[in-house]
Amino acid sequence: MLNTEGGAFCSIVCPNVVPGAAGYSTVSLRYIQDMISYEDGNDPRLGWLFWPAAPWTDTPNAGGYGAIGAGEWGTMIAYRKFTSFVLVSTPNLRAQPFLYPWDGSGFYAQGRHWIFYINYGYCSGTTANCLYYATSPNGVGWTSTNVGVVTGSRPSLATNGTHVFYARYDGNSGNLGGALMFRVGALNADGTINWQAETVVKEATPGQEWYGLSMRISTTGQVFVAYRNVTSNGGGGFAWVIHSNGTDYSTWEQDTLLRNLTDGWRFSLARLSLGELYVLYWPNVGRLFGRLWSDGAWGPEEAVTPSGTAVRGNAFAFGTGNDTVYAIWQENLTERLQFASRTGSWSAPETIGTAETNINPRWTASYDPLHEKWFLIYYNYTLNRVYQYSGAPGNWGQRAELYSTQGASSGMSIGSYYEASEVDASGYVLGVFWTQNDSTSGRIELVFADEIIT
Repeated sequence: MLNTEGGAFCSIVCPNVVPGAAGYSTVSLRYIQDMISYEDGNDPRLGWLFWPAAPWTDTPNAGGYGAIGAGEWGTMIAYRKFTSFVLVSTPNLRAQPFLYPWDGSGFYAQGRHWIFYINYGYCSGTTANCLYYATSPNGVGWTSTNVGVVTGSRPSLATNGTHVFYARYDGNSGNLGGALMFRVGALNADGTINWQAETVVKEATPGQEWYGLSMRISTTGQVFVAYRNVTSNGGGGFAWVIHSNGTDYSTWEQDTLLRNLTDGWRFSLARLSLGELYVLYWPNVGRLFGRLWSDGAWGPEEAVTPSGTAVRGNAFAFGTGNDTVYAIWQENLTERLQFASRTGSWSAPETIGTAETNINPRWTASYDPLHEKWFLIYYNYTLNRVYQYSGAPGNWGQRAELYSTQGASSGMSIGSYYEASEVDASGYVLGVFWTQNDSTSGRIELVFADEIIT
């Protein structure tokens, strides 16, 4: 914290000298550049900047642009994060759950950041691909924990702010004949999780794997899990969705076939009001479809993408607390990031920007409930850059560069919090995480950065 009331010391010739805040000595604004230089030169990078600014509303002569003028006083406003990222962990597996970034791998709850990932280690009584989580109170120092269960490569997670929910395939991907498991854990402020016993969503079936899981919790606490049944690692299958019997997570029912066509189906679900839910489903390349869950039944199939167009790789479904569904997807061939909404029927899409990673899309999307807008963050693994678009329907901003990465390739992944989360009364936080290769050691790095939203 800097006190500019009496003036700041500067041992070299300093430009931009103005009277101190109290008006009786001289203060140099050179210290601003000094702070930035210290910030850039520190290892590890400090990551935070606190800015003293006015006014105090009950103080005479309070300045409107900070305590830098004669007779002005200052106070502390909300912090902003420098554009930097930190190392979370060094997983020994390249394939991470957030290759499907709609799967909910990260979130902020109970005053902490949480990221779930996969590491090859010891769990379930054997050496296998194990589910881990890393947690941090400030986004800088991280601690990792082995949950102790084996998982397929595409588990799904969700949170209600106090608990975490996961759905996992009970086995390494490619090892057929495992069950689809579900679990709830209470999140603690110290970074631990009090896990309940697992329940079985789908019994083990010889020759099949429950793959590409996507989960959402309705406003009534009912859990929906979409999946495809495959007969080989990452292969094609049919599109299905199943749900719990209300909040009884030991009973699962109404296993519904969404499309009777074998393909590489992917899913994203949106929570609507009054317990309703909407599911998007699409193949790696093809039409984007959806169905509404209402009054205990699934409605008819709806086409989201216009005739003659197709989605490529990624799509997201969002709900914002009412009956409107929002969809974001990448259009095949054109690389355009498209946005559409549904209130009764689907609107024509509007273009947000382009993602520049057409063959293997690596982008994620998040919703900011504070400002009612969306963030689209994409990983250009050719240029080693992370870019961002943000905005709302009819008002999308220009592309902004966020981070410079290293050792990127199409095998890397990027994810983000499905929704920005409230930190305090004045701000929200949005977490972004991705994998990269360390150029020196060759190891895979899971890194994290957050954006403070005020």
